[in-house]
Amino acid sequence: MKYENILIGDFIYAMGYASCQMGIANNKVDLLQQTPGDKPIGDLLGNIGGRNFIIEFKRNRKLLNTEISKDSKSFLLKKVLESEMLLISKKCHFIAFFENVDLLVNPYLYLNSIYQSDFQEPFSQDVFFKMLVEKQIGADKEEINKYTRFLSTYSKPSSSTVLVNYLAGRKPLVIDISDGYSLERKLEMEIKIEKAPAKNIQKQKGMEM
Repeated sequence: MKYENILIGDFIYAMGYASCQMGIANNKVDLLQQTPGDKPIGDLLGNIGGRNFIIEFKRNRKLLNTEISKDSKSFLLKKVLESEMLLISKKCHFIAFFENVDLLVNPYLYLNSIYQSDFQEPFSQDVFFKMLVEKQIGADKEEINKYTRFLSTYSKPSSSTVLVNYLAGRKPLVIDISDGYSLERKLEMEIKIEKAPAKNIQKQKGMEM
């Protein structure tokens, strides 16, 4: 059985290979697993040929049900019914799981029984990449920004949120995968800029001795 981090690593490798084979140069990946963006968003944000997507990874089909019990995600299966985010979610938010020898992908809303008849059986990651390139699925920059803000707005407040404001008086940081920086790197840069360490005079004296 493959663990989620191995599944994600394999997926990123396959994405790079598929992009090269299809002649797509402008693809990006933001790995959010175990970062502040993990709970409200998911494991990975990606972009192939200008089409953005979100994927949550599970080791097997049985573990799909664990998503429904998450406070940070259970709201989505209800709130999206009442919003314009429904169509965006269907084409950009996915859940993937390993079965036999393949990674299979389904729209995240498949977890809600109301929508299961709207989708076909899970498709392979190769089909997923092809559909992105052909613009059958995926969201543009404006849509993905709307959707990530939607996820942040309706998630329960916690230390993990899409709108991140670790520094008092600073404008909240909003995920934008189009600029090529990961959320983790943005946070690191913000913290370093705001809290640059003062020179340690005592240490310097010690070094001079």
